[in-house]
Amino acid sequence: MKDEEYANKIKPIYQNYLNETSLKIDKLDSYIKQLNNLLKLQDLKYEENKNKVAEIVKEIEAKKQEAKQQKEEQISRKGRSDISAGGGQAVIMGALDRSVIDAYIRRNLAKIRWCYEKELNKDPKLFGRIVINFIISATGAVSSSKVQRTTMGNATVESCVADQIKKIRFPAPQGGGIVIVNYPFVFKNSED
Repeated sequence: MKDEEYANKIKPIYQNYLNETSLKIDKLDSYIKQLNNLLKLQDLKYEENKNKVAEIVKEIEAKKQEAKQQKEEQISRKGRSDISAGGGQAVIMGALDRSVIDAYIRRNLAKIRWCYEKELNKDPKLFGRIVINFIISATGAVSSSKVQRTTMGNATVESCVADQIKKIRFPAPQGGGIVIVNYPFVFKNSED
């Protein structure tokens, strides 16, 4: 076979190859475009879903906050107990005003009442006085809280009250340092 005959036979084959390759490249380009479009749609769906998820999370947070408020309202409603707290009998050593400490204790009185009322349900004759000794650190956090004296005779109420006091975050004492507090609580059944 001569070179020219050979070239003429190869030329159509080569042309077909080029055409098919070109078609393949066009198809591949088409596939790439389709994939890019799908990715763009997916990104849009992702953003849309992300926004929907964010909305759902906001709704859940709102419902959680609402439930928390309802719980606090239930706790803060006066139950079957009378509680007197602090007043002139509190002993405070340090640079934090008595009125500030009283205010922060009163804000948390519902939680302290809960400590008493859950045990009052078991023992309607439960009553007594608990003096909590606690230390407010330079940051305002309560670094320690313990029962100093008690006539309650119920370790569950006593430790619960001390734990609730430990959770309170007071303002930082003026000039730094610590504040040592002996704070009395008197609990009695209001139905007696």
